[in-house]
Amino acid sequence: MGCTVSQEASTSPEALQSKNVDNYLYDAKIESLLDFKILLLGAGESGKSTVVKQLKVLHKVQMDEVELQSYAINIHKNTLQCMQVLLDAQHNLGISIEDAEAQRRAEHVKAFVFGADHKRIPP
Repeated sequence: MGCTVSQEASTSPEALQSKNVDNYLYDAKIESLLDFKILLLGAGESGKSTVVKQLKVLHKVQMDEVELQSYAINIHKNTLQCMQVLLDAQHNLGISIEDAEAQRRAEHVKAFVFGADHKRIPP
C-alpha cells in the first residue's frame, strides 16, 4: 500500500483544470518579473513627465497619434506662454518696441488666449 495517485486521477478534468491554472499562474509570474513600476515624486514642473518621455524614447515605445497631438498642443501652449512672459518683462522693465509692426504683433501675442478650439499658435 502506497500513497500514490493513480493514472486515472491525474487525467481527470479537475486535474487538467488545476494544471492549466498552475501554468497560467506561472506564466503570469514570469511576465510580472518584466514589469517595472516607479513612483516619481517632485514639485510641479520638475521634470517628472520628461523622465517618462525619455524612457519611451530610449526603449522605442511607439506613440499613438493622440499622444503626439497632445505633445504638439503642449509645445504650442508653452511657446505662447514664454512669449507672453517675455513681453510682460519687456513692459515691466520699460523697454519699448520701436517698430510699429512688431508692436502690433506683440499686442496680438499678449491678448491671445489658447482655447479649446486651438491646436496650435496661428501664424
